[in-house]
Amino acid sequence: MRIIKGEHIYLKLLKVEEVTDDYVNWLNDSTINQYLESRFVRYTKESVKAYVKSFYGTKDKMLWGIFLVNNNLHVGNISFSEIKWNHRIGVVGIALGRRECFGKGYATEALQLIIEYAFKTLGLRRLEAGMYANNKASLNLFKKLGFKQEANLRKRYKYNAKYVDGLIVGLLKEDKQ
Repeated sequence: MRIIKGEHIYLKLLKVEEVTDDYVNWLNDSTINQYLESRFVRYTKESVKAYVKSFYGTKDKMLWGIFLVNNNLHVGNISFSEIKWNHRIGVVGIALGRRECFGKGYATEALQLIIEYAFKTLGLRRLEAGMYANNKASLNLFKKLGFKQEANLRKRYKYNAKYVDGLIVGLLKEDKQ
């Protein structure tokens, strides 16, 4: 079992046994998932377990749980939804599922750990992420760690009753050296 240790959190490849009612509830919580494509689906424990299993046995994507060091509480996920090995690119996504964990630096620490893992261990040369333009917290998180906004996709996502732009951010390995 691969674990990446940080100061306040650690990342662990998520297992089906770690799919809890809490985890399912995050995915179905409209304040947690308001900027996620998962908001269009109603999840069950079985469907989330199937999602976690979809990451097993492939090197082209990875799903990591974000756990607190002090009590092993699962507070969110960070993933490579796609790894393009020929080009050495990883597509990153992150979500914290517990409101009480917002603003404590856990997402920053998780993203920093995954950046280091991607560049040093996996040998990737580029990371990228997409987000809704009105998701200021996500944009600020990625920019804080050196990602640059590279694209603005006009009226890409439906948000409430209107369409909002989508943003693509990227980070090159040489940006972190």
